[in-house]
Amino acid sequence: MAFVLLFASIFCAICGQLLMKITVIKLDGLDFASGSFAKHFMKLLASPYIYIAMCFYFMSMVIYLIAISHLDLSMAYPMVSISYAIILLCSRLFFGEKVSALRWVGVAIIIAGVFLVSQSGGPH
Repeated sequence: MAFVLLFASIFCAICGQLLMKITVIKLDGLDFASGSFAKHFMKLLASPYIYIAMCFYFMSMVIYLIAISHLDLSMAYPMVSISYAIILLCSRLFFGEKVSALRWVGVAIIIAGVFLVSQSGGPH
């Protein structure tokens, strides 16, 4: 059950990331360096997507806290790295981002590392 919670937490964090990207796409980007911080910040606060993203992040944190109460942190935290691979795939599929071969290789290495960590034991 602890691993199910861990992956639910990862899923919520990924949803939060994707919604943040959708937010900046809908706002046609954000530029806080241009000297109009207040204007861009207000645009951000007016977007419903940012609040949904924050809800997903909050759920992710709460579920993660429950998961790490049953798992060693030294196992759980490295497992969160699987989100990098899923975000890379979602970025390609949903946003049409170009993903270089080197990034795919890097993600393959991360997945191999997550597999190795997962083999080192289960809930305590």
